[in-house]
Amino acid sequence: MDTLKKQRQQLAKAIIELHELYISTGEEKKPMTISLPDLAGMAGLDRDVTENILILFIGEKLIHVENSAILIVDKKALKKIA
Repeated sequence: MDTLKKQRQQLAKAIIELHELYISTGEEKKPMTISLPDLAGMAGLDRDVTENILILFIGEKLIHVENSAILIVDKKALKKIA
């Protein structure tokens, strides 16, 4: 499998898992806040790769990021990647 595709998969899965964690704790209405190093660690990727893929996801209108808070814009498409 192509490296970028695998990395996109890992990050999409981490974002979905984070979202499910927020839902399970009853905080799905709150913005999902996580630091870049923590998200990278959760996805098993290095910080630069994580940042670059987040930029791609934002450009593809899958997510929106503001002040370290992630908002999923297109959950269906993100799940398809994961």
